[in-house]
Amino acid sequence: MARPSWSENRVRPPGEAFQERLRLSGWEAHSSWGYDAATDSYVATLRRNDGDNVQEVGREGPPLRWADCIAAEVLDRTGCDPVSAVRALGIARPRPALRRTGDLVETLAKWLRESLNESGSGYQRGRIAGLAWIVAGTEVAPASAWRSGGDVPAAERVDAECVIARGRVYVGGHQPRDFYTGVEEALEFALRS
Repeated sequence: MARPSWSENRVRPPGEAFQERLRLSGWEAHSSWGYDAATDSYVATLRRNDGDNVQEVGREGPPLRWADCIAAEVLDRTGCDPVSAVRALGIARPRPALRRTGDLVETLAKWLRESLNESGSGYQRGRIAGLAWIVAGTEVAPASAWRSGGDVPAAERVDAECVIARGRVYVGGHQPRDFYTGVEEALEFALRS
């Protein structure tokens, strides 16, 4: 059996209508996601394989303009881990890789020095939290709040957290939105292009 691509929807053009099965274990039989041109929004229908409760995402309220928003909603509504949420949508980076640790430490030190001269904005805190999570292996991931056990995350995990951070900028979470903007910038920096 061929390994599924976890990246096939990453380069899908914005605004292109589609509907696909959500490839999330325990949810894949009845769940789908896609882009609805009528509502100009990414949407999802979530239903556990063994349940009757249906959750609709993106069909009401402000439109969800990014697939990353659906990833954050899948994470929150299903309780899955961030990598599984991103893979389920097929929006992971094909081959994520991290910058050298020395570059990350140097940038984190620079941002920490800059923060001493600032008022501690959410954005600045987010940048520091993002890189500290990678460099020091802080226990709780900054965007998903997923517990990592204090291990330094692998590149695939950093990519998934970056997607969740970008989604949280638009759909919100446990921190102010400017915090997630900072986290996203830090994680994008950490991932080599």
